Amino acid sequence: MRLKYVENGYEILEACQQIITIRKATAEEVWSALPTHQSLHLELGTGMGDFLLGMAEQYPKRFFVGFERDTKVLIRAAKKTEEFETKNYRFIHLDAEKALPHFPDHEIQGIYLNFSDPWPKNSHAKRRLTHHSFLIEYQRLLAPGGVLEMKTDNLPLFEYSLKQFHKEEWDLQRIERDLHQTDLAEANVETEYERKFRAKGQPIYFLRACPK
Repeated sequence: MRLKYVENGYEILEACQQIITIRKATAEEVWSALPTHQSLHLELGTGMGDFLLGMAEQYPKRFFVGFERDTKVLIRAAKKTEEFETKNYRFIHLDAEKALPHFPDHEIQGIYLNFSDPWPKNSHAKRRLTHHSFLIEYQRLLAPGGVLEMKTDNLPLFEYSLKQFHKEEWDLQRIERDLHQTDLAEANVETEYERKFRAKGQPIYFLRACPK
């Protein structure tokens, strides 16, 4: 998806108080910038921010942290923050893979993988966010009772992910092959991609899992 130029985009990004940019913080400093007294939830790849902002609004007692490395996409998220009074969230302009190793063990209550890049080539499997190496890291990060939720339109990625969770012996609490036809639909917070896929009649695959 090609995004149009946003006038003064970099200025908007730098001025947004809800975004920690690469220039403002190193990976090691990201954790210290977060309010760790609140229940912390991470979204890896926020897109234009609809899910993160929607979750922050729906759950005001939680704190949501979203990682997004695409500058153009994050500029659009920054624009959306102007419409929100709630401040229980931060966008991090950084690849999550670089920052998460600096987070302490068992401090995260929720991890969200929404429409992640499927990396369809077998040679790129290690880049998938449900690859073995990532699941080990999520297991380290999640607090007791913490959960991971995944949504995707990509069936091969979904099937691959189920196998990975089974292999790593996670507890798969929910597996849904058409999320919007279940009892979860009412409370579900959509992403911008999700709305587009639904409009085309594409089912949304969903899972919820936690380490045993």
